[in-house]
Amino acid sequence: MKLWDEKRMHGNRRDQILDVAMQIAEESGARHLTIDAVVRKTGLSKGGVLYHFPSKVALLEGLVARVLKESRARIERYRQKHADSPCPTLAAMCSVTGELLDGRFSLPVALHAAAAENPALLRPVAAFFAELHKHMRREYADEDAAFVLWCALEGIRQMATFSVAPGGRARLIRALARVEEMIARLPRGVQA
Repeated sequence: MKLWDEKRMHGNRRDQILDVAMQIAEESGARHLTIDAVVRKTGLSKGGVLYHFPSKVALLEGLVARVLKESRARIERYRQKHADSPCPTLAAMCSVTGELLDGRFSLPVALHAAAAENPALLRPVAAFFAELHKHMRREYADEDAAFVLWCALEGIRQMATFSVAPGGRARLIRALARVEEMIARLPRGVQA
């Protein structure tokens, strides 16, 4: 069955290939994401796919870059919304976690498996986290407390992504509310 539908797919060809690759990865897992699988699902020529992604690693890097771009945009949008709060970066991260919990977006589980296979795929994630950390260091007087709350948010996201939280989503929603309360009590740092 071909997933390629010119009327349904939006954006440029590269984005369309990434859409199909994400579907394959989510449905079958990262191990089954191959250039040939993308060719079969899209109906494009192999050369057409290879023009944009010369290897499976390049395709996975493209997927990681897309997830990071979307995450960065979500966090920035919420940082602006929470600009007057004492903790705009962590408040934004809470809002994005809330979107995850209520199903407005999801983190691709298949990319976790791909990163386990090829840890180099996580380098852009580490760079993104370094950016977030830089913001937090400017915003919060108690950097360690902010980091502990960030780790709590990451734990909530991981439990939601893998559906492993004792008490399910309801428990994660309550935990997120507690983290939000704690963030609101953090002392504000010096803005740079």
